[in-house]
Amino acid sequence: MVPQPTGHPIYEGLAAHFADRWSLISTVVAVPVFAFSAGVTIGGLTGLTESLSDTVALGIIAGLILGKPLGILLSTFLLTRLPGIGLDRSFQWVDLLGLSFVAGIGFTVSLLVGELPYGATSQTDAHAKVGVLLGSLLAALLGGLILSIRNRHYRSTASPAVTH
Repeated sequence: MVPQPTGHPIYEGLAAHFADRWSLISTVVAVPVFAFSAGVTIGGLTGLTESLSDTVALGIIAGLILGKPLGILLSTFLLTRLPGIGLDRSFQWVDLLGLSFVAGIGFTVSLLVGELPYGATSQTDAHAKVGVLLGSLLAALLGGLILSIRNRHYRSTASPAVTH
């Protein structure tokens, strides 16, 4: 998508146009429908409390909001120490931090893989699914917060020609 002075984007291909047009619907409607059609039952406040007392759910949440960002940041740090590999000058480490939290959102495969060790109808599987959804939500919120703060910073430091 190429921004234009009129404010209307010109898309580089039909796929980009459809991705832009349908992203809100897929995020707000399709993803939650998939999650709850995958058999995620929370069981009210009691079920949520019970799920959050299970070490499996807590481990999944920690993995999504701590493990993924730490793994991405550490891997990138080590790779950028190799000769000839570095971050683009316009991309800061705090940007990578925000994106690494956003990486914790990928819960579709996690929901499906979570059934394998515990069985699709077990209580632990239900707790694991709650952990995946809650961890993904927290990762999305943290990543979104970091990236929105950075976006405000970039807009305040960019020249007026770039922000319009």
